[in-house]
Amino acid sequence: MIILDDIERLLEYVGTDGKTFHAAANYIPKLSMADFDLALTEIKPKFGSPQDSLSLYYRAGLHSFGPEFEAVKSTLNALIHQVKANENTPLMSVLLHGEPGSGKTALAAACAVASEYPLVRLIKAADLIGRQEGAKCGHIYTVFEEAYRSPLSMIILDDIERLLEYVGLGPRFSNAVLQALLVLIKNPVPVLGRKLLVVGITSSFDEMKMLGLPTVFDVTLEVPLLRHPSDFDAVLVGAAVNIEPAERSRVVELLGQKPMGVKKLLLISEMARQRTADDHEEATTTVITYQRFVDCLYKFGF
Repeated sequence: MIILDDIERLLEYVGTDGKTFHAAANYIPKLSMADFDLALTEIKPKFGSPQDSLSLYYRAGLHSFGPEFEAVKSTLNALIHQVKANENTPLMSVLLHGEPGSGKTALAAACAVASEYPLVRLIKAADLIGRQEGAKCGHIYTVFEEAYRSPLSMIILDDIERLLEYVGLGPRFSNAVLQALLVLIKNPVPVLGRKLLVVGITSSFDEMKMLGLPTVFDVTLEVPLLRHPSDFDAVLVGAAVNIEPAERSRVVELLGQKPMGVKKLLLISEMARQRTADDHEEATTTVITYQRFVDCLYKFGF
């Protein structure tokens, strides 16, 4: 979605090559389609869902496994739909928590893209690097202000403990950022008819609980690890890992001995796939053997 402000910025860029219209007296720009094509690549709309960047968080796909994961996914999608369809729910917040690598950000990003919300914003720790504490709060506030201008918005707070600069030794954290989040997450949408869904993500639920952060979220959902052989099998099949069924059965039985995040399993699968391909460069198809997969598995400290 490109709004009026975006169009003004676009026209200014096209017509003046980055200079203002006041740069020359009686200046009349001569525009061509090539100018607009160039400007569209340079000017990023303030509104809209950055699907390209969000898709980076689930580039290997979002693979369902087990009833626990399906329940979390279904609940999140139900909350997204409620905010979208229910006029009496202008504000909703949900906290996804779980072990590192369990796929929390991938789940949130995939559901956000599928939701077709006109505005989705992801706030991550990398956005705050190099900013003073006040500037960090200002950046977060600006994102919420953008959301209030859209009829329907979603904000994803990725790795909240990193946003807070939380360190277990001490413990130490940014109280200013914490207070900003506590206020903004619960703050009623100030414009009548506008709706906002806030999705928080943390791998340090107990630590965030001590700071009182989970209490400001309406719903908390735990994203599970892969635990049962059937969980591992569902991901391997979903990711189209080329391994014979009998060999895969042996692999998942071994994997079922220890819980694992879906992210780690996908990395191990890619390593096994690449090493097999390197050994059979001229082959049109490469089948991963049980031993090859196990070798890669133990390289990841299984």
